[in-house]
Amino acid sequence: LSPVCLGSLRRAASINAEYMGTVEELIGKNGSKQLHLRLFDSVNNCHSEWNQFCGVSCQINQTYKQYQSKSNKTGVKKRGYHAVKPLDISAEAALHMEIILYSQHTFTGVAIVELVAVHPVSEIAERVKRRCREEKKCEICSSTHELLRCSRCKAAWYRGVEHQQQDWMYHQKICHPYQPKPKLKRLHQMGDGANDGDEVVCGESRVSLRCPLTICRIQTPVRGVDCLHPQCMDLEGFLGFSNRCGVWQCPVCTKALKFDSLVIDEKMVEIINKTDEEVDQVRLFPDGTYTPISLEEVQREDRKSQMVRASKKEKVPTAWPLV
Repeated sequence: LSPVCLGSLRRAASINAEYMGTVEELIGKNGSKQLHLRLFDSVNNCHSEWNQFCGVSCQINQTYKQYQSKSNKTGVKKRGYHAVKPLDISAEAALHMEIILYSQHTFTGVAIVELVAVHPVSEIAERVKRRCREEKKCEICSSTHELLRCSRCKAAWYRGVEHQQQDWMYHQKICHPYQPKPKLKRLHQMGDGANDGDEVVCGESRVSLRCPLTICRIQTPVRGVDCLHPQCMDLEGFLGFSNRCGVWQCPVCTKALKFDSLVIDEKMVEIINKTDEEVDQVRLFPDGTYTPISLEEVQREDRKSQMVRASKKEKVPTAWPLV
């Protein structure tokens, strides 16, 4: 064989070995990559979810793919942002794949196979922290001196062009045009005459230091830019819950809450760091001050509220008198 043929064979063997490594990583459940099949409806101009109602069945390597039957018909979930999940076909990955789609009714659209990188929740949480706090640190060496930042997103810092080139394979996937970081609405006291579009009028409120989703003590308190309440949730708890259920909404006010609208509440960070682990709730005042609420006080207020609800039920007549 000529040197040209030998070089071609070596490149083909290298590519084949790379593909085999990708297939093995896809089949393994703990891999950092997944193979997805996404369905797009070109008539309604939207993504379609793979379920028993989509009207399209999928056959991969002569085996029909089973869909997960799930129904999201509750009124609460309709208020949130629904992220349509693709069909995970990582378990069927192979060097040669035959995918056949069958339509049970008239369907006009496109099916796309995509190889995606899966990032852990902790890594996504770090993006939110860096976006909110703008920490200046090199992506490669973690240096904090003599840094230059990406001119497009203005969120990534590097100690020179060489470090930027080393990180470009990863950074190019998350680099977007610069946008000012979102800000939370400031809470102010009723009657101070300083109300505007960036402020929320509220009085004294009782705030829990436990996440409403995980019921664990909040580690990184966040809420949405459009949320009109001081109650926060845990960052990693919210990201994990929203990713699993596919609906992104605030668990307190049920408003749609996308990833880009998450903001760390630095005031709640200060409160959590200064209170003991035994404290689950604090009384928050509009002027920024707070007082911890003891467990006895919480139980006493809960009993009082239960008595009020019980008395209201007793006052409601079971039937109206006849006239």
